[in-house]
Amino acid sequence: MNLQEDIHRIQKIMGLVTADKLSDDNFINLQEETIKKGFKEDIIKVLDRNGIETTSKLVDGYDNLIKLLGDYQIQNSLKIKTIKDCLKRIGGSSLYDFDEEPIPYREMNTEYQEIVYLGINNVVVDRWGGHENESHLGEFPVRYEDLTEKTIDDILRIVLYLIETS
Repeated sequence: MNLQEDIHRIQKIMGLVTADKLSDDNFINLQEETIKKGFKEDIIKVLDRNGIETTSKLVDGYDNLIKLLGDYQIQNSLKIKTIKDCLKRIGGSSLYDFDEEPIPYREMNTEYQEIVYLGINNVVVDRWGGHENESHLGEFPVRYEDLTEKTIDDILRIVLYLIETS
């Protein structure tokens, strides 16, 4: 199948989902039905050929992509590549500039750390401490490859949303 056929098939199936505004239970039933018909394999092929950004657009967002893939795990390396590619186009920036809250990174007895900046190759983590974590203790960079899968997913959702809305 070529890309246009893949797009047509995905839009046809997703048109049912968006037009009917199905509940989560009905969406799960539709997901199971389409997976049985090989739709999941088609999505994976589109994902492998065209990447996360294009595939998520075809299925009306990253969250829908994850639901449709079910137990299939997108590799972190592909997620990180997508983040970096998107940030190369829109530029790195503070999460505040994107109207997003900082992402928790680590919390210890005497210190709280949160991601506040998304750069092309790494994030910047602010360190807070003192009474009720009110004192800024500095910052340090962390490579995307060193982040947890959940944190990578959170960043990917933010970046894809920014691309979709810009």
